[in-house]
Amino acid sequence: MLTRDEYQAQTGIASAEEAKRYLGRLKGVFGFIFVYLVAVNLVQTVADEEFLIVFSLVYLVCLAGFVAYCWRVIRLTKKVTQANILFSILFAPISWIWFYPELVKPLKIIAGEMEPPEALPVRNSRFNNALNAAWQDKKKRIAMIIAGVFALVIVVAGGMFLFTSPDDFRRSEAYDYSVPTLEWKELVAEQEGVTLRFPAEPTQESSSVYDEDFDANRTTVTYGAPLRTAMYYLSVTDYNTPYVSESNPDFDPALALSDTLDFIANGATLLTREESVVDGHAVLDYSVARGEEVLRGRMVFKDDALYVLMVNFLTTDVPTEEEYQKFITSFSFTR
Repeated sequence: MLTRDEYQAQTGIASAEEAKRYLGRLKGVFGFIFVYLVAVNLVQTVADEEFLIVFSLVYLVCLAGFVAYCWRVIRLTKKVTQANILFSILFAPISWIWFYPELVKPLKIIAGEMEPPEALPVRNSRFNNALNAAWQDKKKRIAMIIAGVFALVIVVAGGMFLFTSPDDFRRSEAYDYSVPTLEWKELVAEQEGVTLRFPAEPTQESSSVYDEDFDANRTTVTYGAPLRTAMYYLSVTDYNTPYVSESNPDFDPALALSDTLDFIANGATLLTREESVVDGHAVLDYSVARGEEVLRGRMVFKDDALYVLMVNFLTTDVPTEEEYQKFITSFSFTR
């Protein structure tokens, strides 16, 4: 049976203390790599793309450092260990179940945590023999193997090209890679007397508030639908009183629109404001900003009802002008 000193003499490790230091570091890097591997798989479901790229690059750098450190330990213990760094990389991480015990075994023996074997291990695996023979042949066989792999790749790729029919290529070239056109949904709100196109099937919410000033119930119906991070809205407020109506000569619809805009822009920045008259009805186009949030739309007053069209979006995902105009210009009255 080998003594501990005879076993240690076959390695490049100077003392039991040095073996313990290597052993502690290996435990640390193995644990870190496994925890980081689990973390990468977890964050990829919740993190944004930029963070995930940085996270993955850091993992690759750590993995390269881990492999380099394992290679260093193997070089110091190559005469007494069965650990193979190339095999472990090719079949990672499952191969590490075998790799780690074989890697730390010489360190534990030198550190006094395990008894030395009766004889030095014989590294006689086919994989190791092939590598040793290739290396002893002054790398000639390694070059031949690499050249053979490249030749095989070229032959396979060439065969695929030759035996692929022109029709297959034409089908590939004819494939439409463009983003499919979004099918907008037309809303026909008969009770509100309007039609409008939304980027998706809109949801509907209703509310009613008693207005003491006019002794009437003010009802509001709101339709909304998303497009990416933006929301498209139509709200119709019916004041149900002759005092707030185009038929009242003392009522100014343009002033009512202006007051509504002041309410929307309260605490925000008014970006644009444009008043007009369309088909005899007061119209006000507007845009308001609150930090990164922008509200852009149009208000129309007809009879005794206020119609507010609004697109709520972030400055990081601004709807195209085509999308906005498709929404705004599709608004029309049915009665």
